[in-house]
Amino acid sequence: MDNYIKYIETFFLGGSIITASKFISLVLPPQFAGYFAAFPISLVSSFFINDNKKHKFFIGTAIGGAIVSLIALSILAISHFYKNLPINYITIFGFIMWILLGITVVLFNKIK
Repeated sequence: MDNYIKYIETFFLGGSIITASKFISLVLPPQFAGYFAAFPISLVSSFFINDNKKHKFFIGTAIGGAIVSLIALSILAISHFYKNLPINYITIFGFIMWILLGITVVLFNKIK
């Protein structure tokens, strides 16, 4: 019976996030709904993790997600503030940042 309650909680929580993002898309420009829907799902899922080892793994992936978000935000900022900068340079910057992030993740996992 407890398993069913967990599924019901997850169902209502996920449904409320989708419903709220749909409402936001009606009130604000639609891209804000995507921003709203993307962040809570990853944060809310941490409430359902009871295993300490899985929780540490979640924290690690959450930090990686935050770093990727910062990289994307920096690329958007560069393209916004430097409008005359060719798109090829911005793309190369993004690739370099992605490669550095990948190398960092691989090295970090070897150290653990």
